[in-house]
Amino acid sequence: MATYTCNTCRALLDDAEAQRAHYKTDWHRYNLRRKVAGMAPVGAEGFQERVRAQRALAEPESKGAATYCTVCSKKFASFKAYENHLRSRRHVELEKQAVSRKVAILNEKNLEKGLGVDSVDKDAVNAAIQQVIKAQPSTSPKEAAPAPEAESRNPVTVAAGGRGTQQRDPAEKPPRLQWFEQQTKKLAKQQGEEESEEDLDADDWEDIDSDEELEWEDAEATEEEEEEEEAGGSTPLGAIPITDCLFCPHHSSSLTKNVAHMTKVHSFFIPDVEYLSDLKGLIKYLGEKVGVGKICLWCNERGKSFYSTEAVQAHMNDRSHCKLFTDGDALLEFADFYDFR
Repeated sequence: MATYTCNTCRALLDDAEAQRAHYKTDWHRYNLRRKVAGMAPVGAEGFQERVRAQRALAEPESKGAATYCTVCSKKFASFKAYENHLRSRRHVELEKQAVSRKVAILNEKNLEKGLGVDSVDKDAVNAAIQQVIKAQPSTSPKEAAPAPEAESRNPVTVAAGGRGTQQRDPAEKPPRLQWFEQQTKKLAKQQGEEESEEDLDADDWEDIDSDEELEWEDAEATEEEEEEEEAGGSTPLGAIPITDCLFCPHHSSSLTKNVAHMTKVHSFFIPDVEYLSDLKGLIKYLGEKVGVGKICLWCNERGKSFYSTEAVQAHMNDRSHCKLFTDGDALLEFADFYDFR
């Protein structure tokens, strides 16, 4: 029977299977490192002794880790020394300082919540803090929903032009999905009107006098104006006006100044602007998309859902998404505002 050897460990092995098992041992790996370093190999007994010595050194270190003071950042070799340290004056002083720092952090958070020390006494502050702490675990979306009167008087909502953050029902559809459904219904309605106009044949028209024709044209113009007024009056709640920035609360006096602001401050640009035929309609459409649908102009339906205008604006500013996604067929979304003829 042939004898197998390991030249690295200088060991004799019975068969090929034992040789393969030997190559996977820690002893063989240890000798490989020694061979690379130009050192002589270590026998099996010598390797076991070194392993036991290493474990003996590691045990005190593990025990010392269990007696570590996080306040003073000190490690102790025994539990007795750790107990003596906890009773020392230095440790007690540092622990008091750590508690004081925690209290200062809590006070800062209370000031952010409007619980100022100058405006009320300490007893009132403590009572208010306790009420806030008790109210936090039991707060639910339905309980936290503000009353209609209180919401109408909310200065944040008024300052934002009706685009403030609103409490949402968990069962409610995301704003992006609701906006897409509205756009689908609007597009279907427009297509239905176009088809109904195409169905009218030239033979169905009757000859009318010039006076009647003028009256009919005036009536048609009046109806168009009324439709425009109705469309303007039925602007979706939360839509960003054409004079407001799509990416921040900035308000401009005109549409042109608003576009200039978005271009200069947010690096916003309109693709193929030389073919743009309806700038006002495009900005109005984007205002509904951001304000009503809460949709990022770059992510579109590929991004996550947002439930407030401020959240989607912060996302677009943080990710540098203050631009339109027009790659491939995505440009067809804005085809109504362009004329490529």
